[in-house]
Amino acid sequence: MTIRSVLALTDFSAQGEQALDRAALVAVEHGAELRIMYFVDVPNPNLRDPFERLAQRAQQLARRHGISVEAVSRPSDTVDRVVEESACADLLVIDHRHHRILMRFWQGSTFDQLVRRCQCPVLVVTREPSSRYRRVLVAVDVSDESRELVRYACAFDVESELELFHSQSTLHETMESRRHAEERLVRLSESLGPTRYRVRTSVGHGDPSRQTFVQQQATGADLVVVGKNRVSTLADFLFGGFAQRLLSWATSDVLVVPHDHRTSSRAAANLRIKAELGDGRGAFSVVQRKTL
Repeated sequence: MTIRSVLALTDFSAQGEQALDRAALVAVEHGAELRIMYFVDVPNPNLRDPFERLAQRAQQLARRHGISVEAVSRPSDTVDRVVEESACADLLVIDHRHHRILMRFWQGSTFDQLVRRCQCPVLVVTREPSSRYRRVLVAVDVSDESRELVRYACAFDVESELELFHSQSTLHETMESRRHAEERLVRLSESLGPTRYRVRTSVGHGDPSRQTFVQQQATGADLVVVGKNRVSTLADFLFGGFAQRLLSWATSDVLVVPHDHRTSSRAAANLRIKAELGDGRGAFSVVQRKTL
């Protein structure tokens, strides 16, 4: 797992600014470039020039953290634009926006749409960041896809304590299924090599999203990592996804990793930059990396 480019959204609310601050900390940790983007569901009539303010915020973050920060100056008032921009990112950072606008009720919240459509992992910031993550809870099942999810979580923060957590439905639970789950978690931790010494495992009972929340509360984890299969809009609307349900309770940040995620394409990034320079609608305002 390599994070070279981080894209963060803000509407300049307190929650949006927290997302920018966390994105900057992640960029520092991975030596990544940070790009920040102004995005709102409903325009703020009191904000006359959001792009000037965005450029100022980029300069502030660059000076404070010593990283390269770009302010995306093209209009970004739709989820389509965010999805397009995220194609050139290895991580998208957003705040948790609970509301559903009536005209978009069928599509779901901004979070629902971004998680469903973006190719890169999505980090949802729910609390004010003060430092790097210290305790990470990884919600896993017993499928082969969990191995890659655990490796991603392990590399996301190389110094944090990790806990692999699996919850079984009490409806179908047996002694044999519990033993199988425990053995599977042990194998997952052993596959991490030397890193396994900072990993522990635990098994819960009941609804996975609810029990993951309970475990997060019990352990004080400040980040929960979950995997996600891409399902239809209708399925998410009728049944809700694991990540969506977890976010309705969680007091920690949540990192949603699509099982089919891919690293961003440098070629796509170059094409996008050329297009911006060519159409004249607003090239990036670039703040170079500060020498420390």
